[in-house]
Amino acid sequence: KDSILEIGWAVWDLARKCALKVGGGIVAGVTVPAKIEKLTGIMQSDVTEFGRSLDGLLDEVPTFAETGAEFFAGHNVKAFDRLFLERVRVGRFGGVPWLDSYTDLPRDVAPGKLLMMCAEHGFLPGGSHRALDDALASARLLSCYPPDRLAFRARQPEAIYRSMQAFDANDAAKALGFGWQNAGGKTFPKWWVKAVKACDAPALEQEAKAAGFTIN
Repeated sequence: KDSILEIGWAVWDLARKCALKVGGGIVAGVTVPAKIEKLTGIMQSDVTEFGRSLDGLLDEVPTFAETGAEFFAGHNVKAFDRLFLERVRVGRFGGVPWLDSYTDLPRDVAPGKLLMMCAEHGFLPGGSHRALDDALASARLLSCYPPDRLAFRARQPEAIYRSMQAFDANDAAKALGFGWQNAGGKTFPKWWVKAVKACDAPALEQEAKAAGFTIN
């Protein structure tokens, strides 16, 4: 039932920590509910005055061949933005590596809202819930870590683990990052679940064992 309201992209150099090219814009013809106006600051009048076709905006996103880029990247993109993009432009954004500042930072970095994660790394994004600002903030967040380390984690397969804790031990599962029913962009009814990189699974198994339950 949801639609893309705004596109924002940047060609970003992780090693130099800077944007080489940026682009995007508001999508024409989208109805903006009041709660989205409040969240993003984008008004219905902005859509009318500045909106452009979604196809036109997507056509402007550079390809890997044009930039020499190694990844698409963003914050929580694997479970959210990517699903929208692959739906509206089949094949354009699939089958290539994705780097996610929500899932691909070192394991000791707790994932969370982009604004909070940026603040914890010593900077604030230019704006919040705006496409280009969020893209640049995510890129800057990723730039806080060695590119080769990020690339390794991005290429690690991901699995969904279920927590087998006792009914009265839900807090123990939550403390290890398990959430109720939802993980990795999918729903697992009546389970506490967590999306885990293959390289992190052994450590999570040991943590769960120390907390008094198993995972599978």
